[in-house]
Amino acid sequence: MGTGTAEAREQMGGEQRPEQEWWRPVVTGLGALVAVSLVVGLVIGLGALGATRMLGGGDGTTTAQPERLVLPETERTEEDRGGLHANPEPFVPVEEREAEEQEAQEAQEAEDEGRRNDQDDKKKKKKKEDAPPISISASPMKVSPMERVDLTGVYQGAEGARVVVQRRDGRQWESFGEVSATVSGGTFSTYIQTGREGRNWFRVYDPAADVASAPVTITVG
Repeated sequence: MGTGTAEAREQMGGEQRPEQEWWRPVVTGLGALVAVSLVVGLVIGLGALGATRMLGGGDGTTTAQPERLVLPETERTEEDRGGLHANPEPFVPVEEREAEEQEAQEAQEAEDEGRRNDQDDKKKKKKKEDAPPISISASPMKVSPMERVDLTGVYQGAEGARVVVQRRDGRQWESFGEVSATVSGGTFSTYIQTGREGRNWFRVYDPAADVASAPVTITVG
């Protein structure tokens, strides 16, 4: 009976031995899978940390970048491009600029003055051309020193005009004292006396109209 019991136990032990060993490969596979997962996770973590440092994270921390306002780009014209290369105006000191402005102002004033003078000359010339001619005669034309010489003339269209007697002195005509005459009825008359011997040239002149008569020659002596 003892022998039968021992055989029975051996048979039972022989049948249970395969049931006790089936989980070992499973445990071994799970352990290997966990180990591989840890290794893969560690490799991925190290790779991500290295990439963060290469991108500028430094110690692994990230810094928020400030927002930037982006304006639309405009197209430059040829005029704008030319302006970029244009030479800037040279610096001119204040004193030099003021002197140039003063010179320009004086030049403008001189030009205006010359224009006004031209206009005045044209007016005088026109007035002279429009004025009636003056004619005179002298009697006698040859006298002794301080002898009286009568001057008579015709001045049409100048009623009431005052004419003065002038004598030529060198190349200029000078008033002969205060001798003058007033036109009445288109004529005038006056007289002169001179002690300057030789030939003397006299004329009558209207200062208001700027018109003069032709000269007459008086010989004294």
